[in-house]
Amino acid sequence: MTYQLSPRAIGGLKYLNLAQAALDCALKSGRDVCFTIGPFAASKSDGTEYKARYGRQDEARLRKYYQEVLQAAQTLHGWSDVKYLAFETLSDKTEASIVLNVLAELGLPDKHAWISFSCAEEADVEYVIGLISAIIIDASRSHGILWGLGVNCFKPEFGTRLAAELAPIVSSADLVLILYPDAGQQWDACSRSWSGEAMPPDEWAATISGWKVHIAGPVLLGGCCRTTPAHIARLHKSRQ
Repeated sequence: MTYQLSPRAIGGLKYLNLAQAALDCALKSGRDVCFTIGPFAASKSDGTEYKARYGRQDEARLRKYYQEVLQAAQTLHGWSDVKYLAFETLSDKTEASIVLNVLAELGLPDKHAWISFSCAEEADVEYVIGLISAIIIDASRSHGILWGLGVNCFKPEFGTRLAAELAPIVSSADLVLILYPDAGQQWDACSRSWSGEAMPPDEWAATISGWKVHIAGPVLLGGCCRTTPAHIARLHKSRQ
């Protein structure tokens, strides 16, 4: 609910006001609430979250970013009712490792946290599979703080390979596999517009449901950019 919001991007007070409004609205639904936290690059709103790469020189600012977001979030009224923390659209192992370290430092035993990486292009699929294999080693040292691991913001046609190759890797670590693709359109950060046609809800839901044959363990399926309530409703219906 708060993907591109951060104290860094819009200022601490404005962040708290908007985050509180989003949390209040979510809690009224009576459903489990997930607090979503976009990557550091998302706070720049320039599309670089899909390809950002970091080194040791970036660790301090990454750590500060996640500390600020989570420390501010913990002051929100209703924070205790948030069940899930989603760290979405990461594209780099350094950033994911920082997330794990900050979570361990803060100690949030009542939250289920997941990390999902972006996969903007088909050429990124192998890289992302390698990232997840690597971060599982770090996760194994973080005392069970991670609940799920996977990919978001990818084209539906990449899903069969992602599901087939990631399912055994993620389940071997006793984690939930996270997969939520977009609707198939392309974001242009320069013109700040979408191009291409969105996949219709029925076709989109049928595509995702087909991945289940490759997944033996627990999985969280959903929708990312340009998916609508109709897409999610069709997916829910197809899995009943």
